[in-house]
Amino acid sequence: MYRFFSTILIIVTTVLQVNASTYAQKVTFKQKNATIIQIFNAVKKQTGYHVVWIEDNLKGNTTINVNFKNTPLKDVLNKVLEHTPLSYIIDKKTIIIKKKEPSFQDRLLDYITAITVHGSVVDDQNQPLSGAIVKIKGSNNAISTNSKGEFTLTNVNEEAILVISYVGFETKEVPAKTELGIIKLISSTDKLKEVEVNAGYYTVKSRERTGNITQISAKTIEQQPVNNPLLALQGRVPGVEIIQASGVPGAGVRVRIRGQNSLSNGNDPLYVVNGVPFPSTSMSSTTINIAVLPGASPLSVINPNDIESIEILKDADATAIYGSRGANGVILITTKKGKAGDLNFNVNFAQGAGNIAQRLNLLNTEQYIEMRKEAFKNDGTTPGASAYDVNGTWDQTRYTDWQEELMGGTANTTNAQLSISGGSQNTTFLISGNYYRETNVFPGDKKYQRKSSMFNINHHSANQKFKISASANLNIENNSLPTTDIALGMRLAPNAPAALTPDGKLNWENGTFRNNPLIGLFKKYNADTYNFGASSTMSYEIAKNLNVQTAIGYNRMQRAEVSTNPLSATDPLQALTANNRTANYYDSSNQTLSVEPQVSWNKSLSFGKLSILIGTTIQQNQAQNQLIQGTGYVNDGLLENKAAAATVKVDNAYSSVYRYLSVYGRLNYSFKDRYYLNITGRRDGSSRFGPESRYGNFGALGLAWIFSDENFLKNNFSFLSYGKLRASYGLTGNDQVGDYAYLDTWSPNTNPYQAQPALSLGRIFNPNLEWETNKKAEISLELGFFKNKLNLTSTYFRNRSSNQLIFYPLAPSVGFPSIQRNLAATIQNTGLEFELSATPLQYKNFKWTASINLSVPRNKLAEFPGIEKATSFSLNYIIGQSMNISKVLESKGVDPQTGLYTFTDFDGSNTISNPGDRRKVIFVGQRYSGGIQNSISYKRLELDFFFQFVKQNGRNAIVNSAPGTFTNQLDIVLRRWQQPDDVTDIQKYSAATSTLTHTYASSLGELGISDASYLKLKNIALGYRIPDKILKSIGAKNAKAYLQGQNLFTITNYLGLDPESVNFLPPLRMVTAGFQITF
Repeated sequence: MYRFFSTILIIVTTVLQVNASTYAQKVTFKQKNATIIQIFNAVKKQTGYHVVWIEDNLKGNTTINVNFKNTPLKDVLNKVLEHTPLSYIIDKKTIIIKKKEPSFQDRLLDYITAITVHGSVVDDQNQPLSGAIVKIKGSNNAISTNSKGEFTLTNVNEEAILVISYVGFETKEVPAKTELGIIKLISSTDKLKEVEVNAGYYTVKSRERTGNITQISAKTIEQQPVNNPLLALQGRVPGVEIIQASGVPGAGVRVRIRGQNSLSNGNDPLYVVNGVPFPSTSMSSTTINIAVLPGASPLSVINPNDIESIEILKDADATAIYGSRGANGVILITTKKGKAGDLNFNVNFAQGAGNIAQRLNLLNTEQYIEMRKEAFKNDGTTPGASAYDVNGTWDQTRYTDWQEELMGGTANTTNAQLSISGGSQNTTFLISGNYYRETNVFPGDKKYQRKSSMFNINHHSANQKFKISASANLNIENNSLPTTDIALGMRLAPNAPAALTPDGKLNWENGTFRNNPLIGLFKKYNADTYNFGASSTMSYEIAKNLNVQTAIGYNRMQRAEVSTNPLSATDPLQALTANNRTANYYDSSNQTLSVEPQVSWNKSLSFGKLSILIGTTIQQNQAQNQLIQGTGYVNDGLLENKAAAATVKVDNAYSSVYRYLSVYGRLNYSFKDRYYLNITGRRDGSSRFGPESRYGNFGALGLAWIFSDENFLKNNFSFLSYGKLRASYGLTGNDQVGDYAYLDTWSPNTNPYQAQPALSLGRIFNPNLEWETNKKAEISLELGFFKNKLNLTSTYFRNRSSNQLIFYPLAPSVGFPSIQRNLAATIQNTGLEFELSATPLQYKNFKWTASINLSVPRNKLAEFPGIEKATSFSLNYIIGQSMNISKVLESKGVDPQTGLYTFTDFDGSNTISNPGDRRKVIFVGQRYSGGIQNSISYKRLELDFFFQFVKQNGRNAIVNSAPGTFTNQLDIVLRRWQQPDDVTDIQKYSAATSTLTHTYASSLGELGISDASYLKLKNIALGYRIPDKILKSIGAKNAKAYLQGQNLFTITNYLGLDPESVNFLPPLRMVTAGFQITF
């Protein structure tokens, strides 16, 4: 009994001593808007007590007004934690802030007074917000709204506060009650706080990012009637140049992020679809389809309507975590996911029509015949037997508008999409299917078709510790086209015969019209592409703040092409035989498998947050292709059957395996929610390099400072609502050198040696091949004014790509012309990028937002030791000058006496020579570019329109045959030289003798390069949301009718069909009408 009372006495005495000691500590501190950190620093300084807390529970930058004068420490703590769900305990000299533990009485009272809350959430246009989060303040009890914006939340304390949030809208707090009615959220002018962007291996809020990442949303993509998702980015992302090679669906799309980094190897960015690398290079054959489908884009198989967002990663901080694959930038494509709520059945259908937006001004028959006769007169000759247009063979009064005949048709499009989505708070899913069809403007019934299906499911456990997501997509693409770009026939003589006979066969006009432009229609080209992609991510929180995750991805693309040459496409007078019937069969496949396990740890500290990520990438890519040629078919109808060929030959076969292994990491620290540090690193191993150079190290450092949160700015510059300065520097690499680049390569030789099959050497062994490296630096200033109604971002970047991999010429004695090796050549890309956005007007039912972006790129060849020995490079580049130059003959104009172009004889040889006199340097490329976006909404109407502008020089349409030859010309040739002393810029007509000077002037000289700048109405979209009354009558949740246009008109002085696509069918002007409805 004595021991028991002694123990009690000791405990009571200790407690009294602690309390007495605590009360004995006094604090004196007075300040308005003092932060929690400032107060606790004063406590530590005056009492010696350390204060620790979890940042998520109590923000260190929270401000309160305090006036303590010799105030006991406990009273100070009680005052600071007043009106918060927090309490504290004192352990020796440490004060620990923690959440209050509710008593049994509190829990019983909460149960008795709990209510069920009903309500609906709408936007500032009174449209329901599906997926808005409704949460009880200070708890984890939350729910998302259904497709009608409605929610029901149970077990809510009648005194609770509900927090309603939605990305892009101001968060709203309302007191809980049984019927809340309609809760309207207002569009946020400070979207940076909520918007999360995908950075690949992690996500980051736009406000907190240290790297340069641009996000294009699903709304922007869906407003554009395009058949390739890359085309939806044109003009919208500063620093990104996107050029459509042809208006033919499925044609190549060239993408350059901040210029050209490599002299000889890949300059394509890395594409990642749902976490899986996607092929960037064309899988089509350059042998059988280059004339109509140049560089067919692999990304055309992806349905743009399936995409949730596209992120473009540009600087070192954003791309270094991708290591050697990120030198040319990274484009991340994320497909849509289901949302919790009621089951939604969505239908989207659109029908459109497209045509050529511009025509060339060509000579009519009278002008053309005059040109041809004058040409023969100037040459002192008479029309020969093959000059059918003027020698009496063809009707010299006939006129055919070949532009109308060959590409004046209408390309009809059909786009139909069905999707089902929904799910619970723990599990969501989405299933969708799409059919897209597009004909072309050529004669005939050739068409492009794409069938797409997608499935996605996401699940997390009730305690949020385990999460799993899986997605799969299957895309099937069919493209049937003529074997040639029929548009090239628009320069035919206007008095040429009709292309078809009355019975629909090719008209050969008794052997005089063997360049009939419709031959390509009778030759078949067909391409079938199959793409299957699947990915799954699983994560588990093994301890508080510690997560493990594994991502597995698979992508397979397979393409089969057939091109035929039937006898029906040849003139019968040629008397060809079955041996002249040929067919080419090209099969290619690309398969990628990747596994990426990672561990992440996130911790909220007293003054900030720390995030650490460590992971590894294991990737294997297999590529195969084979070109087979068949000859000797007995009938045109058998050309697609290889077995029907008398002779089958494997013209080319290729197979490769690429393996990639790396370890990567990221450390991110935020201090006081305004200072940010981001460090990324990666060690890569690539099978494309020899054993001694197989591994490379890459990394980057990113910093950001939100200076607008500093008190001295808050108190003195109230108009500045947001200000951020960020900078980055790092090293990325480039391994786009081809597989087995360091090894000897051999291929079968078509010429046998001593009657035996032989091999020929294709490349010389070089075990010392190393990575190309790209050092990237960037500094950026982001400003927001007047509550972020006006925002400006200004960026300067400098990229220096060195250790260039080139084919370097060897001495003739070696017996092989060149070897692939690294050279200390350096390409430098610099530039300025600007983004300005504003909300000029916003009223109750009206809102107008506008934005403009501008890119001013510059590049140069900074270093190239021994360039004079590398003829292929010295002919095209000059150290210290732009990579976009063209070395041309300097024109001295048309000689008034001879009527011929004259040039400067730089080498003094008294003759004009190539390349000796090609010494004038002309810039051919972009000076600046950008886009202007406007969005206007009024009640249920929405109008968006976007202009793209480019200032550039480019190749023009004058480069074709000389005026006077058997080819129609632009009408500018009418101002040609006709007699001595004429002063003009177009030389005299010539059928043959003077064509060389035209070639010099156009192909090798200045005449073929001119201003190719343009302003294009790239996109316009008009939408109308169907009223609720009509929706209820048809049982729909929401619906929208829309009208969209793409490439509507172009303002330009360019001499050609379109300054974007020089030698092929230009991008089409497309107008589409459709509706979207959800049940």
